[in-house]
Amino acid sequence: MPTTQCPDILAFVEGTMERIFLNSNFSSINVIPILNGNSWNTQTLCAQIITKFKARKQFPGQIVVWMDREDNPDSILVIGNAIRSAFSGAGFPPDKVHCLISDKMCENLMLADESMIRKELTIPQYVYQFEGQNGKHHMKELWKQRNKNYKETIHGPNLLKKMRLSRARSLSGGVDQFLGTFQSNCWWL
Repeated sequence: MPTTQCPDILAFVEGTMERIFLNSNFSSINVIPILNGNSWNTQTLCAQIITKFKARKQFPGQIVVWMDREDNPDSILVIGNAIRSAFSGAGFPPDKVHCLISDKMCENLMLADESMIRKELTIPQYVYQFEGQNGKHHMKELWKQRNKNYKETIHGPNLLKKMRLSRARSLSGGVDQFLGTFQSNCWWL
């Protein structure tokens, strides 16, 4: 599949796997790494992202923030609204900020595309039931059942490329929130 041009998008992205996927498939997107984890709360995440935004001195057409909720007690909706509000406070239109927040980690997004998991792991009866759980653990278990080891930075980007957000939307609140604001003819959506 050829790379897709997504001009004028600045993406703040947590996770090596996610950055590998974006850099391999969307070369025109400017990807800025962000830090996250169980010690980060919504306020400090927003402050970090806005600091990096201001340091770039770039005013793109669209901003995408792709991150995991991890163990943050705030819901993905609360986190997304806080991020958009922080960008608004920094002078960027909040309606041009799109948040893809995995509940709980990126593997949950992939696992929510049931048809992709059924096909790629040859599990015809697979049903997604892991929203808000440790998706990486469940992904590893599914691979182990096939006598294979899941390697996040090798298999993850390939699975992300094969998944479609539209198929995961009904099972993932994070995907639903993202697709509710981000409009594009991109093959990945």
